[in-house]
Amino acid sequence: PIWHQGRLAARIVHGAKTRVDTSYRVQNERYGTNLSALLYIATQVEPTFRREDTRHLVDATALRVLTSSVLMQVGGSLMWNASNSDFYDFRTSEASLSAFWSHGSGRWLRGEVRRSWLDYGAREFSEAFGGPTFVRQDSAWQGVLTGAWRVSDRVALTGSADILRNRTNDTREEIDFLNYTQAIYRVGVSAGY
Repeated sequence: PIWHQGRLAARIVHGAKTRVDTSYRVQNERYGTNLSALLYIATQVEPTFRREDTRHLVDATALRVLTSSVLMQVGGSLMWNASNSDFYDFRTSEASLSAFWSHGSGRWLRGEVRRSWLDYGAREFSEAFGGPTFVRQDSAWQGVLTGAWRVSDRVALTGSADILRNRTNDTREEIDFLNYTQAIYRVGVSAGY
């Protein structure tokens, strides 16, 4: 694909403890005619069709220093994709809250909670795959906790937990795999010499 991008960004600083960052990006991407046979069936476009997408991305984050050992951040983002084929039109949005705590050197904990939404356009699935024509919407919750605890000058324990729960409003059996919960846990030891 061939793509172009433009970006505007701004930062607001309030004293030494608060910072707000915002940005807007626009991307234009053009694709070749090498779609797979399945995509030609799903999108119902001609084999000579050249897909072109324009994406708009807006995000903002606010960081606040609460104490010498605690930081908090809230964020939000929006992205919408406008294509010359309705099949590829979609919007995403996300909200997040995170906190960071440290206790001396090499001892810290970070937690983050995210909520995201994905809305597709009214894709014409009825002829190609069966089922009604509607706006498919997916939503997800994610919680992530990571940390490290130094137990000596050279050894630290590390760990993380990442839990993601995704749901879709598409009730077709072949799409049910999008309703899932995933959990990943890690425990480790790091050592320096």
